[in-house]
Amino acid sequence: MGRMTNFDPQEKLNLAMKLFWRQGYESTSMQQLVEVMQINRFSVYNSFGDKRKLYLLSLDHYLNTVVKRLIEPLLANNAGLEELLEYLGNVQRALCTPKGLPGCLIQNASMEQSRNDPLVRNRVRHWYQQLQELITMALAREQLNGRLKSHINPHQAACYLITVVQGILALQRGETELSLQHQAFDFLVAEIHQWE
Repeated sequence: MGRMTNFDPQEKLNLAMKLFWRQGYESTSMQQLVEVMQINRFSVYNSFGDKRKLYLLSLDHYLNTVVKRLIEPLLANNAGLEELLEYLGNVQRALCTPKGLPGCLIQNASMEQSRNDPLVRNRVRHWYQQLQELITMALAREQLNGRLKSHINPHQAACYLITVVQGILALQRGETELSLQHQAFDFLVAEIHQWE
């Protein structure tokens, strides 16, 4: 029978995720993780594995918590333009506040680790494919119902939206003026309305 932990593993994983999110994988030491998680090194290794395993668990936790809340509107059975705009609003609200999210952990993982780590690369690729499919399906539904102009290609439009949002996320990571991000989101939403 395994030893009982006297801490909440999800709470500690959340703390590790936030540290990796702020600092990246390479800049985060095991000692920093121990200090932030407020458990001893043995407990970290015993409960989560080494730094790489903890990083992979943090990516999964990010996808299952932060990302899931953001994309929730797109997960609706009949998601369309309204849900797409709600998703973009969720991202804008999460980012465009003085204490907004520090960019995107998946984007950071893509830039920092996906070339060298096939498990990170697979998680990143899977996430972007899932998002692309959700947006493509939402736009295709609207087109089928006559609420999206016929010349708009849903797949290409989804690729375009993901690229623009990723650019805005990169701006957030670079600590640019919030007004720039607000203006970019506002322009993007206005552009989507022109597709109707």
